[in-house]
Amino acid sequence: MTHAPPPNPSSVSADFAVVARPSFLFAAAFALSISPHELAHGLVAFFLGFDVTLYQMWVYPEAASARPSQLVLIALAGPLFSLLSGLLYAALYVRRYRNSPPGLIFLFLSSISLYSFLGPLVGAAFGGDFNAAARFLSIPWPALLVFSILGAIALPVFLFFVGRELSRWAPPRLSRWQNVLCTVLAPWILGTSISLWLYRPLPQYLQNSSLFGSAFWLFAVLGAALGYPRRRPAPVSPAFIPADYALFAAALLIVRALVQGIHLSH
Repeated sequence: MTHAPPPNPSSVSADFAVVARPSFLFAAAFALSISPHELAHGLVAFFLGFDVTLYQMWVYPEAASARPSQLVLIALAGPLFSLLSGLLYAALYVRRYRNSPPGLIFLFLSSISLYSFLGPLVGAAFGGDFNAAARFLSIPWPALLVFSILGAIALPVFLFFVGRELSRWAPPRLSRWQNVLCTVLAPWILGTSISLWLYRPLPQYLQNSSLFGSAFWLFAVLGAALGYPRRRPAPVSPAFIPADYALFAAALLIVRALVQGIHLSH
């Protein structure tokens, strides 16, 4: 009678990391993109002279007396911060880290930061940051609808190419669908779940918007599926690296520090 050899602990650990590392990096990048986006709103309001209370996923500026031009600046601060930080992370990824272990960190940071700019653009005609700025500027609704349509085209295309790029970050031994599962599906589903746990408690409408908004990651799934197989980074272990733990610790710190609200007053 023959017996199967026991699993190699290092192999089991590596297989776990293939799924776990992208999922935890997604959650950490979410926190380090979304909370700073909201902080940008709050800090602009504060520097314009208004008291503000900062929370992990929203802000309360006491800006009832603000002029329309000031309200526009407050509304646009978040998406513009996300755009600029996303482009910075993308430049670092492309120019320096694309083929080294920290690259996956910068890929997720750039992806979610730019998502935090394109997402409000999709909602320009219906609500959110761009809609608020447009109302203060008295921009007509048909013009906002054009912006929403442009966003609804740009965001899926962007995430499609994000999925193609993420597909590079799985070991070559994986099949197409194992690759998709590890690089996109696990980060999307498990990463979103970890993020909502990290951000608890959240108002129900913010939980719902996070879940419904994440549906756009279906286009990343499609990109990863069609992008396989592609050249992988020069041999990179899927194991966690020290920078991953530092990133997640920073995410945990910033989110939990804001859960009870931080009030800034003059």
